[in-house]
Amino acid sequence: VMESIGFKDGYGKEIYEGDFILIDGGLIVYAKRDDLNCRFIWANDSGFEALIGKGDNNSNNVIGNIYENPELIS
Repeated sequence: VMESIGFKDGYGKEIYEGDFILIDGGLIVYAKRDDLNCRFIWANDSGFEALIGKGDNNSNNVIGNIYENPELIS
């Protein structure tokens, strides 16, 4: 079961843990739980990680998830 991170994308779609998000500038990231710090972060397989904040969702759009679109992360 995927857990909502409590934010919506630019189209008003709820963002869930494991969703792929297209961020301004074309960077594809996914939402994941950082269990060590009890928070959600943006991450990708290139080592990018950033804390998700309330202002981060206005122009970011969900384009899939890690279960249905694993090819998006590579």
